[in-house]
Amino acid sequence: YRRFGLSRNKLRELAMNGDVPGLVKSSW
Repeated sequence: YRRFGLSRNKLRELAMNGDVPGLVKSSW
């Protein structure tokens, strides 16, 4: 996720939106 330049906050927002539930949960 570092190369994407996205902060963890944005990743959390995407997770809450349901865009990438599996990837985010596994990354934590």
